[in-house]
Amino acid sequence: MEHVSAQIPGETDGDAETPADSDICVFIIGSKVNHPLGLLAPGYKELGEQFTSMIQEIKNNAEEHGFLGSRSLVGAESATNNETVSIMYFKTSEAVQAYATGPLHRKSLTWWAKHAAKYPHVGIFHELYQVRKKDWETVYGHMKPMFAGETRHKVETGLSEKDEEGAVWRSSLVFTTGVLKTSLGRMGRLPGSYIRSDLEVKDEKAGVMSV
Repeated sequence: MEHVSAQIPGETDGDAETPADSDICVFIIGSKVNHPLGLLAPGYKELGEQFTSMIQEIKNNAEEHGFLGSRSLVGAESATNNETVSIMYFKTSEAVQAYATGPLHRKSLTWWAKHAAKYPHVGIFHELYQVRKKDWETVYGHMKPMFAGETRHKVETGLSEKDEEGAVWRSSLVFTTGVLKTSLGRMGRLPGSYIRSDLEVKDEKAGVMSV
Protein backbone atom coordinates (compact mmCIF):
# COMPACT_ATOMS: atom_id res chain seq x y z
CA MET A 1 0.00 0.00 0.00
CA GLU A 2 1.31 3.44 -0.93
CA HIS A 3 1.48 5.98 1.86
CA VAL A 4 2.02 9.69 1.45
CA SER A 5 3.02 12.51 3.77
CA ALA A 6 2.49 16.26 3.83
CA GLN A 7 5.88 17.98 3.65
CA ILE A 8 6.20 21.71 3.11
CA PRO A 9 8.22 22.32 -0.07
CA GLY A 10 11.52 24.18 -0.04
CA GLU A 11 11.64 27.66 -1.53
CA THR A 12 13.21 26.49 -4.82
CA ASP A 13 12.40 23.48 -7.02
CA GLY A 14 15.10 20.82 -7.28
CA ASP A 15 16.77 21.37 -3.93
CA ALA A 16 17.36 18.44 -1.59
CA GLU A 17 14.83 18.86 1.21
CA THR A 18 14.95 17.92 4.88
CA PRO A 19 11.64 16.65 6.31
CA ALA A 20 9.57 18.96 8.55
CA ASP A 21 12.04 21.78 7.97
CA SER A 22 9.49 24.60 8.28
CA ASP A 23 7.27 25.97 11.01
CA ILE A 24 3.53 25.75 10.47
CA CYS A 25 0.62 27.44 12.22
CA VAL A 26 -2.59 25.50 12.87
CA PHE A 27 -5.67 27.64 13.53
CA ILE A 28 -8.86 25.88 14.62
CA ILE A 29 -12.02 27.97 14.61
CA GLY A 30 -15.64 27.02 14.98
CA SER A 31 -19.00 27.37 16.62
CA LYS A 32 -21.60 25.35 18.49
CA VAL A 33 -25.31 25.89 18.95
CA ASN A 34 -27.14 24.60 22.03
CA HIS A 35 -30.75 24.83 20.87
CA PRO A 36 -33.51 22.33 19.98
CA LEU A 37 -33.42 23.56 16.37
CA GLY A 38 -29.73 22.82 16.03
CA LEU A 39 -28.19 24.50 13.00
CA LEU A 40 -31.56 26.16 12.27
CA ALA A 41 -31.51 28.04 15.58
CA PRO A 42 -31.96 31.83 15.55
CA GLY A 43 -28.74 33.68 14.81
CA TYR A 44 -26.75 30.67 13.64
CA LYS A 45 -27.23 31.35 9.94
CA GLU A 46 -26.06 34.94 10.42
CA LEU A 47 -23.01 33.76 12.37
CA GLY A 48 -22.23 31.29 9.60
CA GLU A 49 -22.32 34.09 7.06
CA GLN A 50 -19.68 35.98 9.08
CA PHE A 51 -17.42 32.93 9.16
CA THR A 52 -17.93 32.16 5.47
CA SER A 53 -17.12 35.69 4.32
CA MET A 54 -13.87 35.77 6.28
CA ILE A 55 -12.69 32.34 5.15
CA GLN A 56 -13.49 33.20 1.53
CA GLU A 57 -11.54 36.45 1.79
CA ILE A 58 -8.53 34.56 3.14
CA LYS A 59 -8.75 31.95 0.36
CA ASN A 60 -9.05 34.62 -2.32
CA ASN A 61 -5.86 36.30 -1.07
CA ALA A 62 -3.96 33.26 0.16
CA GLU A 63 -0.42 34.51 -0.44
CA GLU A 64 -1.10 37.89 1.18
CA HIS A 65 -2.46 36.21 4.32
CA GLY A 66 0.11 33.41 4.50
CA PHE A 67 -2.73 30.93 4.08
CA LEU A 68 -1.91 27.36 3.03
CA GLY A 69 -5.23 25.51 3.15
CA SER A 70 -8.17 24.40 5.29
CA ARG A 71 -10.74 21.72 5.96
CA SER A 72 -14.24 22.25 7.42
CA LEU A 73 -16.06 19.64 9.49
CA VAL A 74 -19.46 19.16 11.13
CA GLY A 75 -19.38 17.61 14.60
CA ALA A 76 -21.43 14.43 15.02
CA GLU A 77 -21.09 14.11 18.79
CA SER A 78 -24.81 14.81 19.21
CA ALA A 79 -27.82 13.88 17.08
CA THR A 80 -28.33 17.51 16.05
CA ASN A 81 -24.85 17.80 14.46
CA ASN A 82 -24.68 21.17 16.16
CA GLU A 83 -20.97 21.93 15.89
CA THR A 84 -18.91 23.24 12.97
CA VAL A 85 -15.13 23.47 12.86
CA SER A 86 -12.61 24.77 10.33
CA ILE A 87 -8.99 23.66 10.62
CA MET A 88 -6.82 26.21 8.86
CA TYR A 89 -3.10 26.19 8.08
CA PHE A 90 -0.94 29.32 7.89
CA LYS A 91 2.77 29.93 7.48
CA THR A 92 3.01 31.70 10.84
CA SER A 93 0.91 32.83 13.78
CA GLU A 94 1.88 36.39 12.84
CA ALA A 95 -0.09 35.94 9.61
CA VAL A 96 -3.20 35.07 11.63
CA GLN A 97 -2.71 38.04 13.95
CA ALA A 98 -2.28 40.35 10.97
CA TYR A 99 -5.58 39.18 9.47
CA ALA A 100 -7.31 39.71 12.82
CA THR A 101 -6.56 43.43 12.60
CA GLY A 102 -8.17 43.73 9.15
CA PRO A 103 -11.51 45.38 8.38
CA LEU A 104 -13.62 42.27 7.71
CA HIS A 105 -12.57 40.55 10.93
CA ARG A 106 -13.19 43.73 12.91
CA LYS A 107 -16.63 43.99 11.29
CA SER A 108 -17.42 40.41 12.31
CA LEU A 109 -16.26 41.07 15.87
CA THR A 110 -18.55 44.09 16.00
CA TRP A 111 -21.46 41.94 14.82
CA TRP A 112 -20.71 39.38 17.54
CA ALA A 113 -20.42 41.99 20.28
CA LYS A 114 -23.79 43.40 19.25
CA HIS A 115 -25.65 40.08 19.01
CA ALA A 116 -23.96 37.71 21.49
CA ALA A 117 -26.36 38.54 24.33
CA LYS A 118 -29.35 38.02 22.02
CA TYR A 119 -28.18 34.52 21.05
CA PRO A 120 -26.88 32.92 24.28
CA HIS A 121 -27.38 29.48 22.73
CA VAL A 122 -24.65 30.18 20.15
CA GLY A 123 -21.01 29.69 21.10
CA ILE A 124 -17.77 30.41 19.24
CA PHE A 125 -14.16 29.41 19.82
CA HIS A 126 -10.71 29.29 18.33
CA GLU A 127 -7.41 27.61 19.13
CA LEU A 128 -4.05 28.59 17.65
CA TYR A 129 -0.89 26.48 17.61
CA GLN A 130 2.48 27.63 16.29
CA VAL A 131 4.28 24.36 15.55
CA ARG A 132 8.04 24.58 15.23
CA LYS A 133 9.98 22.68 12.59
CA LYS A 134 10.94 19.11 13.50
CA ASP A 135 7.90 18.93 15.81
CA TRP A 136 5.27 17.68 13.36
CA GLU A 137 4.65 14.88 10.87
CA THR A 138 1.80 13.41 8.83
CA VAL A 139 1.00 10.19 7.01
CA TYR A 140 -2.00 9.16 4.90
CA GLY A 141 -2.98 5.79 3.41
CA HIS A 142 -5.83 5.35 0.92
CA MET A 143 -6.92 8.93 1.54
CA LYS A 144 -7.64 11.77 -0.82
CA PRO A 145 -5.77 14.97 0.17
CA MET A 146 -7.05 16.38 3.44
CA PHE A 147 -5.89 18.65 6.28
CA ALA A 148 -2.16 19.45 5.88
CA GLY A 149 -2.17 17.11 2.88
CA GLU A 150 -4.28 19.52 0.82
CA THR A 151 -2.24 22.65 1.54
CA ARG A 152 -0.60 24.50 -1.36
CA HIS A 153 2.78 26.22 -1.34
CA LYS A 154 4.41 28.78 -3.63
CA VAL A 155 7.80 27.63 -4.93
CA GLU A 156 10.32 29.31 -7.25
CA THR A 157 10.88 27.21 -10.36
CA GLY A 158 12.50 27.22 -13.77
CA LEU A 159 9.81 24.98 -15.25
CA SER A 160 7.50 26.12 -18.02
CA GLU A 161 4.37 26.14 -15.84
CA LYS A 162 5.74 28.96 -13.68
CA ASP A 163 3.79 32.21 -13.32
CA GLU A 164 5.09 35.64 -14.27
CA GLU A 165 6.94 35.80 -10.94
CA GLY A 166 8.85 32.61 -11.79
CA ALA A 167 6.91 30.55 -9.26
CA VAL A 168 4.43 27.67 -9.13
CA TRP A 169 2.01 26.42 -6.46
CA ARG A 170 2.94 22.92 -5.26
CA SER A 171 1.01 20.29 -3.33
CA SER A 172 2.51 19.28 0.00
CA LEU A 173 2.13 15.54 -0.66
CA VAL A 174 5.09 13.23 -1.29
CA PHE A 175 5.39 9.45 -1.22
CA THR A 176 6.85 8.02 1.99
CA THR A 177 9.99 6.31 0.77
CA GLY A 178 13.52 6.58 2.11
CA VAL A 179 13.83 8.89 5.09
CA LEU A 180 10.06 9.50 5.00
CA LYS A 181 9.15 5.89 5.85
CA THR A 182 9.13 6.38 9.63
CA SER A 183 7.58 8.89 12.00
CA LEU A 184 10.97 10.13 13.22
CA GLY A 185 12.18 10.40 9.64
CA ARG A 186 9.16 12.47 8.62
CA MET A 187 9.88 14.77 11.57
CA GLY A 188 13.42 15.35 10.31
CA ARG A 189 14.92 13.71 13.38
CA LEU A 190 16.86 11.10 11.41
CA PRO A 191 19.71 11.74 8.96
CA GLY A 192 18.68 12.09 5.36
CA SER A 193 16.97 14.25 2.76
CA TYR A 194 14.86 13.74 -0.35
CA ILE A 195 14.30 15.28 -3.77
CA ARG A 196 10.70 16.46 -4.02
CA SER A 197 10.50 16.03 -7.78
CA ASP A 198 11.23 12.30 -7.32
CA LEU A 199 8.49 11.78 -4.72
CA GLU A 200 5.86 14.42 -5.41
CA VAL A 201 2.25 13.22 -5.65
CA LYS A 202 0.81 14.80 -8.78
CA ASP A 203 -2.71 16.24 -8.65
CA GLU A 204 -4.09 13.62 -11.03
CA LYS A 205 -2.72 10.85 -8.79
CA ALA A 206 -4.04 12.43 -5.60
CA GLY A 207 -7.54 12.60 -7.05
CA VAL A 208 -7.82 8.80 -7.31
CA MET A 209 -6.05 7.77 -4.11
CA SER A 210 -9.33 6.70 -2.48
CA VAL A 211 -13.06 6.57 -3.14
